[in-house]
Amino acid sequence: VSTQSTGSSGINAEYGKQWYQRRVRGTKMAVCSNNSVIIWSMNSQQKWIKEDVGIELDKLKTVQRISWAHPEFGQVLAVSTLNEVSIWEYRSSDGGGQWFNRTTPPISEPRHLVIKDVRFSPSYSGMGRSRALDLAYCTDSGQLKILRCKDARLLKDWETVKEFSQCKDAFTCLAWNVTSTCSMIAVGTAESSAKGTV
Repeated sequence: VSTQSTGSSGINAEYGKQWYQRRVRGTKMAVCSNNSVIIWSMNSQQKWIKEDVGIELDKLKTVQRISWAHPEFGQVLAVSTLNEVSIWEYRSSDGGGQWFNRTTPPISEPRHLVIKDVRFSPSYSGMGRSRALDLAYCTDSGQLKILRCKDARLLKDWETVKEFSQCKDAFTCLAWNVTSTCSMIAVGTAESSAKGTV
């Protein structure tokens, strides 16, 4: 881990207007900027420490959205560009840890459509309370899809388990219900919002 530390203002100063999204999970924070995802850890003095190892994509790609999986699945991140989602896993070793690109789940939409948001499910996993690893994403064409990992230990094989394409407006964001009382996803558009039980 790097010795560089900073608060939230320092993170803003480092990235300026170039960072697109940041997601916090416990003492870990992921910040996406251009074609990379930088990982930060909070130390005992409540300072964010930038880790030496992050995620680098092809220079022609721009990271738009990121999402942490629940900690029970390890350190797993979903990283989306304009038209694809990739699943990354951090594995530690004696010589230091590394992020591995486990897979890029198939996206069936035409390549000109834009992925607007991507979110892993809460720990109870929504879909029938099966405790599977589910991932939802929405597009600017008004489509919402939920993918499920067939084997959360490997993170390689994913299948579509739910699909909605009934909205005439472009989706802009989505959010899972974070309680286990019901399985629900809310989606937002530029004009309104909608929600549906899954």
